[in-house]
Formats: sequence, C-alpha cells, structure tokens
Amino acid sequence: MTNALNMGVVCPFCGSESLSSESFESVVTSGRRKMVVSGLQQSACSSCGETFVLEAQHDFNASLIEQKSRTEQFFVNPGFIRSFRERFSLSQRSASKLFGAGASAFGKWESGQLPSGPAALLLQAAMHVPGVTQFLASLADVEVAEAQEGLSWQTDVPSASQIQRKLTLRRIELPPSERSYASDESSDFTLDELYGQAA
Repeated sequence: MTNALNMGVVCPFCGSESLSSESFESVVTSGRRKMVVSGLQQSACSSCGETFVLEAQHDFNASLIEQKSRTEQFFVNPGFIRSFRERFSLSQRSASKLFGAGASAFGKWESGQLPSGPAALLLQAAMHVPGVTQFLASLADVEVAEAQEGLSWQTDVPSASQIQRKLTLRRIELPPSERSYASDESSDFTLDELYGQAA
C-alpha cells in the first residue's frame, strides 16, 4: 500500500490530510491457538498521531489473514463453519450434536469463539472428505442433507453396530484357514487385523 491510498482522505480524529500508510503485525486467535500475521496495513495521521484502517486496507488485511490461516491446519473461520452447516442443512443445535459438542457450540463458533484444534480438523474433514459427515450423523442420530449441486453422497450409511455385526457374521461363517485373507469389501483392514488372529 502506498500513500496514494490516503489521498483525499482526512483523519477521522482531527480532520488533517497528512496521512501515511504503515505496516504492522498482529496476533490472531483461532480457538486455543494464536498466529502472528505480519504486513497488515493501517493509516497514521502525522498531525494527531492516531492510527486507523481504511476500507481498502481492511480488505487487504482480511485477505492476508485468510492466506496465513490456510497455512495453519487448526484454523477455521466463522464463515467456513456456517457454510458447513448450511451445506448439510443443519441447525446449530443439530450440528453441535453431530460433533459431540455442547448444544450451543456452533452458535459460539459462528459468533467468533472458534473451536479447538481437534474440532477444527474434524470440521475440515467433514466438509472436504466424502462420507465423513454422513458417518458422524449415523453415530449421532442426526439427519443431514447434501445441498451442494454436483455431488452425490451416500445417505444410508450403516451405524457402527451394523458394521460390527456384519464383520462378526463374516468371521463366524469363514473357515479358520481363510480368515487371514478375508476382508470386508468396504474396509482396508483384514478381519484378523480387526479381531486378532484366529485360534
């Protein structure tokens, strides 16, 4: 940002036109983590010494913070959290239940009190990895609907108890000599890895 940005702008504190742009750094809080963002811009008045942020500087700063946040795996912003909830047609209460959080967690998160690192990672997985949200919904007994066009999601995800029963039945039906080679079609694990070596 150059001083040209301040041309024609007066100081909101004293009315002076002697303004200049300066860089600064700030600590941004995300959940329980903090990140330092450098290169943020503000205007300074040489007459009264006050500093303030113009609209264009605010937009620049917001993009800089967003860019920095992408390098932090534990960062999700309130807009991302709301987008997740709207994408799957969830109320704040249902979304909170889906993540095993307190009933008002999503309300707090969307208001700026961001989630902890593990919750932020789970939110990112639920938003970007097909089937994660549906699996969580099956465990929490919450209905989800995919609102985004162009994606089709499996909505009849079996519950954990159904998966356990299916694998247990398969193990019982197989002779011991075949058990070490058997695996469920939807799993990367053999039955022996899931249940231990056959006797």
